[in-house]
Amino acid sequence: MKKTRSAGTRTVRWAGAVMLSVVGLSLTAPQAQAAKSDCYAGAFCAYTQDSFAGTPGKVYENNTDLTGFNSFAHPKSIYNHGNSCDVTIYTGKGYTGSQMTIERGDAYTLGSGSTFRLNGIASNKWVNCR
Repeated sequence: MKKTRSAGTRTVRWAGAVMLSVVGLSLTAPQAQAAKSDCYAGAFCAYTQDSFAGTPGKVYENNTDLTGFNSFAHPKSIYNHGNSCDVTIYTGKGYTGSQMTIERGDAYTLGSGSTFRLNGIASNKWVNCR
């Protein structure tokens, strides 16, 4: 009987350790989500840090010149939290230069060689509204 009880205790301890590990993993994930939650519904957001850290720059309309805003001049991650549209971003003012369309709900950490990380986001236009 003692052996069974001891084995049962080990099983319970092991299961408890596994549960703590799983809980620990799930508690670390929301950090990026917490920063993304700073991007309010309807906005396209740009962050000056990887993984959506820091305070985002937010836009809600089409913009022909975002070069005066640090978050858009030096983006490291971006998130389209638009309500009904995709957003096209451009490296040039007035919807010129290289472009990329970010679907509604998509978020990206821009790689070190990304044209938008290197050159910034100079303008944006909401597209494919539904």
